[in-house]
Amino acid sequence: VSTQSTGHPHFHEMKVTLCLVLLFALTSFLVAQEADKISLLKYLPGKWDVTAFETSTENGELIGNPHTYRMTLYASNNNVVGSYVEKGEEVQVKIDLEPSTISGEYLLSRNEEVPVPLFTFEFQNISGNYVSSGKWQGDEGSSYTFILAGPFFYTISITNPAQKKTVNILSKKYLEPIEQTFFQKYGMFFLFVLLIGVQMWAKSKEAAVMRQRVPEDRSANQRVEEIEEDDTATASAGSSTKKDK
Repeated sequence: VSTQSTGHPHFHEMKVTLCLVLLFALTSFLVAQEADKISLLKYLPGKWDVTAFETSTENGELIGNPHTYRMTLYASNNNVVGSYVEKGEEVQVKIDLEPSTISGEYLLSRNEEVPVPLFTFEFQNISGNYVSSGKWQGDEGSSYTFILAGPFFYTISITNPAQKKTVNILSKKYLEPIEQTFFQKYGMFFLFVLLIGVQMWAKSKEAAVMRQRVPEDRSANQRVEEIEEDDTATASAGSSTKKDK
């Protein structure tokens, strides 16, 4: 008699299933951890279309007119540097990043002067958006909120309680138009022409088959008529023979 328990095979299946579940959980955890990381060295370089405007902290109304400019940033070692022209004045941007690449310091300089730090930041993941807020060093008593909504959009808001206003900076990455290939440009047209050609060929093929079938059908009908005539003649001859007898 075998001493092996009949439950052993099921126990082995349970172990395999448990290992698969643990492996899936570990993989999901690692993927989530990796997705939680961002790299400003990858997100920020590029061309940005920036819109800046001021609003009142008392009633939220717009103050003055918005102005726009294009800012170009690129990676340099562990930093992001670039420049833009605002109201005819060139402004240099420098973002010193920590090794984590999710924290650092934002600096500006005008007319190639020594960069002035405006704020330090450290992002936190809040519902998929990376948010940092704190003291704005440009004006005493001011605070900032820096929100990075993925690699194509970010906002910076600077609130000054003394002046009762908020400066809002909306930045959207400019994407170079992708040149289409010959097939992307004209592929649908040629496909449409090909489809029409196939339909016309199919109709002509069907018409040829029908034309071929008409004489065959006529011949068949003629043979049927001849057989019927022969049957009629035979029947008539038989009747005449009986009458003669």
